Amino acid sequence: MIKTILIAAISVNGIIAEHVDQVSTDWTSKEDKKFFSQKTKELGIMIVGRKTFETFGQALPGRTMVVMSRSPLHIGGVPTPRLGGRVESGGGEGAGRVVWTDLSPRDLLANLESKGYSSVALCGGSQIYSVFLREGCIDELFLTVEPVIFGKGVPLIEGAPRVNLQLIEMKPLNEQTILLHYRIKK
Repeated sequence: MIKTILIAAISVNGIIAEHVDQVSTDWTSKEDKKFFSQKTKELGIMIVGRKTFETFGQALPGRTMVVMSRSPLHIGGVPTPRLGGRVESGGGEGAGRVVWTDLSPRDLLANLESKGYSSVALCGGSQIYSVFLREGCIDELFLTVEPVIFGKGVPLIEGAPRVNLQLIEMKPLNEQTILLHYRIKK
């Protein structure tokens, strides 16, 4: 069974952004950026929503980004391929690749597993995290807790049932930032 790993940076009060088009790199530590880059390259494939992809604006080197959207994506006026057939971990030497899909979380994961993937990074945003959690499609979470409180903003998860977690590891990324690694208790 393919393993789905949620990766997010959050404020102390569980907010992933002050507003929907904010880029997390605007407020996260360099250590979190390094962890995110290393972990997503290690996994090789990222699932993101359309709004999150728009904050990146492009493929990330060394990774395939699967963008969940109801309609095709166009980057620089060129349509991106729809998920189907073959998904590769890159578009060339160190290049990233972007594909889009309108599959449900379960169908998307089954599709990726049939292509040989054993794990994927789930990288936002809130709607994507929430639907995957509601459908029972998340196995682990890596949450970077940054030393900030946002008075308002986009929550990590909305409208999901109660989920119990088991702490696997807690490690400081710097003097102020903590990385929490959880497993979902099934």
